[in-house]
Amino acid sequence: MDSPNKTQCIHGELQPGDLVVSVPETEYACLIGKVIAVNPWGTPEHDTDNPADDVHVDFTAEEYSKQRENEIAAMFTGLYGKKMAFEDCPIDDAIMPSDSLIRITGIERDVLTSLLDSADNAAVFCGSAIQQARLFDRLDKNLSDYHEHLMGFGKQEIIDMAARAAAMADVHMYLTGQYAFNEGEVEYLLNFQNPLKVVTDAWEPRLADLSDLGFTIRSECDRQEALRGNYALMPGVSADGGNRGRPENPPTSPVPDKAGNGVEIRQGKKPSIMAQLEAAQQAIQSEKKQPKPPGASKDEPR
Repeated sequence: MDSPNKTQCIHGELQPGDLVVSVPETEYACLIGKVIAVNPWGTPEHDTDNPADDVHVDFTAEEYSKQRENEIAAMFTGLYGKKMAFEDCPIDDAIMPSDSLIRITGIERDVLTSLLDSADNAAVFCGSAIQQARLFDRLDKNLSDYHEHLMGFGKQEIIDMAARAAAMADVHMYLTGQYAFNEGEVEYLLNFQNPLKVVTDAWEPRLADLSDLGFTIRSECDRQEALRGNYALMPGVSADGGNRGRPENPPTSPVPDKAGNGVEIRQGKKPSIMAQLEAAQQAIQSEKKQPKPPGASKDEPR
């Protein structure tokens, strides 16, 4: 049964082919399976009374341990009131509500093996995943509230707050899309109404380090890739010849020596701006550094 439909589950978007685990609160508790089809709520294909999308799942797609097979057989023996073997359990095309499933596509093999070994392992994993989903929902709300907060300022004030806004957006993207949380970190951040602000406040001071910016400038000026990019050029500058006016051999000119005789010396290039800046930076570092006054910040959602 193929279907192009997608749905939202506890831990992200779900579609046919995804690997899932069912939450402990369902009759098909803590089972691992592959999504066969998604039938949206309100469509003729929706077969159940679930007030959510129907998700057809093959819970035999992965190989369980013998212990887990016995647990599943015992679970269905209790449900049906008669002795059932694992092979008799109706789990090859179970219809599940979308909000009872957690997407685990791409999970590491050793973690998947652990989930297939016992119901206890799967239950612990589900608990952690549900907590993480709660955290993601809160982070989404924090970012939305911050954007609404920004709308209360004038244009110039918003420009002045651009660095903070960018930091907020970067932290949100990293936390919800790249960072691998452990259980303790999720529990800690859920203590706060605004965990996004907590992490951004800790991260933002580190953004003051611009030590890599000099390397970026040198690299761009050396490769001159921007000349071939989508940037407006000054009149008379061509995309393939930004620096072609510079002679390969610098000119020579007579300069009098100590005796007053004309001596030709080769005129080297004037030190670059970056070289001058580096020299100035070294001079500053040799002097005693003075403490900087603390900066001010605008109030924002706590």
